[in-house]
This record gives sequence, C-alpha cells and structure tokens, in this order.
Amino acid sequence: MTYPTARGFGAISSTILLVAFYALKPDPILLLPSAALVAIVLSDLIASYVRWSKPCKCDAEVKERVWVWEKPNVEFKITGYGVLAAEGSPSWLKKITQYSVSNQLFFKATASFPHSGNFSIEDFRILRTGPIKLFARKEPVQCSVEFEVLPEALYWVLEALAILKATSGIRYSGAGAPKTPASTGLYYETREYLPGDPIRNVDWKASSRRRKLMVKVFQEESAGGITIYYDLRSPSKYACDELASALISSTIYSHRSGLDIRLSSIQEGKTFKPSNSYEAIAFAVRKVLEHEVLRVSEFFEYVEPMTRRELEELLSTFPTPKSHKISYTLFSENNIVISSLLYDTVKLLDIASFSKTAGRSLNIIVPSKPWRGIGDLEEAYRIHLSYDNVRLKLERLNAKVLPWKHFRQSSLESRKMFAPSLTLHKFG
Repeated sequence: MTYPTARGFGAISSTILLVAFYALKPDPILLLPSAALVAIVLSDLIASYVRWSKPCKCDAEVKERVWVWEKPNVEFKITGYGVLAAEGSPSWLKKITQYSVSNQLFFKATASFPHSGNFSIEDFRILRTGPIKLFARKEPVQCSVEFEVLPEALYWVLEALAILKATSGIRYSGAGAPKTPASTGLYYETREYLPGDPIRNVDWKASSRRRKLMVKVFQEESAGGITIYYDLRSPSKYACDELASALISSTIYSHRSGLDIRLSSIQEGKTFKPSNSYEAIAFAVRKVLEHEVLRVSEFFEYVEPMTRRELEELLSTFPTPKSHKISYTLFSENNIVISSLLYDTVKLLDIASFSKTAGRSLNIIVPSKPWRGIGDLEEAYRIHLSYDNVRLKLERLNAKVLPWKHFRQSSLESRKMFAPSLTLHKFG
C-alpha cells in the first residue's frame, strides 16, 4: 500500500492549488511552479516504485528452545531501499529499539513470554520511503523467528527426577531411612518391627495375625515441619503450569531444608504423610503427571537415558503415602497453600481461618493471572472478579496471597531459594 507522507501531502496539496489557480486564470507566472511541482511529485512517485520493485530482505534466522521465564534478545537486520521502520511487532516483544542507516534497518528487542508454547514471527510490516520522502509504502518482509517455550513444570519435574535418580538406590539408608516411630501422635501405619523400635509400640493383634512382630507407626508434629495444601485445578493450562511448578518446587525446597513434609489435597480432602522427603517429591511428581500438566511423551528427550517404563519404575520405588482426612487443627509450623482460588473456596477460607486462630503463618501461592489464555472475554472477566473477591477475603484472614510470578521474577537469590540447579537440563 502506497500513500503520501506528511511532506508529500503538502506537496500534492500545493500542486493541486497552483494547477487550480492556473486553470481559473491562465498566467505564465503560475505555469512554471505548477509544472515544476507536478514534475517533482510524479518523478518521486515513479522513482519510488522503481526502487521498491526490489523487495526487502531480513537476515533473521532464530530458532531457539527456552524456558518460560527466560528473556532472550532478538536482533536482526532488514535491508532494502528506503527502509525506515518495522511495524506490527507481536506483544511478547518488549523494549523494542530500531534505527535505519544507509537503507538498512537494525531491529533489537527482548522476548518476554506470557506462557509456554510456540511463539513465532513469519513476517513484519516494513515502512519504506521514496528518494525525497514524498511517498511511503508498507509491505511485508519474510523473516524466521521461532521460539519453543518450555513449560515451567517440566523444569521442576526434571529437577525432581534428578534427585530421585540419585537416591533411588539408597532409599533405606542415610537420609531416606525410616524414622524411629514416635510413641504418640497421629497414627500412620503398621509395619514390621525393626531393631530400635520402642517395645510399647508393638501391635500385638497384628503380630499374632501375621505371626511376626509388628509395630504401630505414629507421626508426631515437628516444629520444623511444613504442610503443603495443593489444588492443581485451574481454568487454563498456563495457570495449571504455574501451580504444578509451585507444588514441586516447594516440595524440593522443603526437602533441601530438611523439613518434615505433609501434603494435603484440597480437592480430595485428604492429607498424605510421606515417611521421608524423597517420597514427598515422588508424590508431587506423580500428582503433576496424573493431572496431565505435562504429556509424558513430550519430555523424554530431556531425561537421559530414561524411558517411560524406567520413569514408572523410578516413581514406584517410592510408595504412595497413606492418607487420612484433612484436620485443620494439625497445622505445622510452616503452611503453604497452592491454589488458583477458584475452586473449593469454602475450604480455602476454612484453612485460613484455622491458621489465624492457631496463630500460624499461611502463605498462599497463586497463578500470576489465572484468567490468562481464556478466549471468552466475559468468562475471563468473571474469573478475574471471582479471584479478586476470594483474595481479599483471604487477606482479611491474615493470609499472604503471593503470585507465583513473584518468586520467578524476584532476585537471583530468591530464585535459588526455590530452585538452585537446572540449567544443565535446558537442552537435555
């Protein structure tokens, strides 16, 4: 599409006025400037079309695989006569700078991805001008910019699998060994007697039934414990990715901090008490895979050398913890809720209320924008209002509602608090 620039519009307007005056009153004095302006306008238009006949070329050849939080730089050069600026940049390109020198346009930007998926640019709209810039033209120029943005949950699944693979062979030694059962507390299970178990914990009925010495195992409350309440339901896969990331990363952080971990499903109304932190990590990974946040077939190229069967065998090495109904009176010293705030809101408010009554801290990790990715604007707005309403109620109960983005985009030290080491898995 060709159109006059501001300068060209002035020149054309002046030409039309002079020609009109000459038509009304033929005067040799008006003839010369009129003819000169007509010649200038037509010559610039013809010269522009001649020089624009040679299309622009873009040297962009970008094909990268990145994590969703990364912000890679995008730089390329467009060559063509009169190239002035690039228009129509996608919203995920930020901090755009461009300048033209000698028929070359240099374009720089930073990619900031709102979620995982494929992001690409096949063409730009280029603005070109003529020799004396009376006319401009917009035309597409082909380029090749493609980013495969990996879901954040994949990062944490790989981190978790690295931990489990390193410890699967020594599960019952060192840190992974079963603890000596407590004498009192919440009943967890009955297992075979091991040297060092208190005699008062012997389950005589189970022992006579199985004809071997069995003991009752109780889980005592630990001052250094943490309860992670989770609900992976969300209105979009992007919000679900953040919830899954928060679940696994919080479990890994608790494992590295030596905390006694309890996981509570808000949706199921059950609490799971792993016997060690490795079981807790395996449990979190299983929940993410069961919830189909990731399709298993999509990430085997990153796990070397592991097949689906080997993955299932690895996870089966760590048994699923036994469960019991959630009891809000058994709060740990540290408590985290991971939820989109859009489901089972009554349960969320109950958890916050009991936490406030017990004088315990409660941090609630939520997706940055749970309505992101909803195609229906009315539905997205309804979700936004519901989310804000529940958030305000929870904050009135002294709960801290923290977007997952707060952890991802905070300082490097804050990120290390949740995830110290996984750049090596970036490309498998």
